[in-house]
Amino acid sequence: MKKVLALLVVMCIMITSFSLVSYADDGIKIKINGYNHEYDVMPVIINSRTMVPMRGIFESLGADISWDGD
Repeated sequence: MKKVLALLVVMCIMITSFSLVSYADDGIKIKINGYNHEYDVMPVIINSRTMVPMRGIFESLGADISWDGD
């Protein structure tokens, strides 16, 4: 009886750990005004903070971005 119970517990632990791994690979999605956006530079999480490419965000909102090298 103890072997059956131990086997059942091990199987339950294995089944739940596999399902958690499959949900973890979704990645970060950026949604602005209900639309998904994809950018050249992907967002990353550093110290529990999500870092997103601001140029792409502002261009999606309609801002004009330019660079003056001088």
